[in-house]
Amino acid sequence: MRDLEVEARVRRLERRAGRWRWLLVATPVLLMSIVLAGRGFARPEVGIVPEIRTQRLIVLDQEGRKRVEIGEDAPDLDIKRNARVAGLIIFDGNEQERGGMVTADDGSATVALDAPRGVGYRVSDRA
Repeated sequence: MRDLEVEARVRRLERRAGRWRWLLVATPVLLMSIVLAGRGFARPEVGIVPEIRTQRLIVLDQEGRKRVEIGEDAPDLDIKRNARVAGLIIFDGNEQERGGMVTADDGSATVALDAPRGVGYRVSDRA
């Protein structure tokens, strides 16, 4: 009878020791996670850079189609213009240019909204 009592007490002690071991491992990991998470949320300027330099910025929609481009016309562009332009160009869902705000190499500047190709009057400029 005495051996059963001792055996039960030993099992209880082993379980308790196992819990303490788990607690000793989990506590530092949890504290470190909290500290690291706090550092990321406490500093909103993280990830903000004072300047980005690029030659072209293209924004795609969820389907991967070009919707906005900031930059200069590519030299091999299909669209015929009086002069090469640089600025912000807006595209429709078919990646057709539909307007923008640009300056041209010939000194002109344009803000335009265009109709889709082949719709309405022969010139696509609407505004």
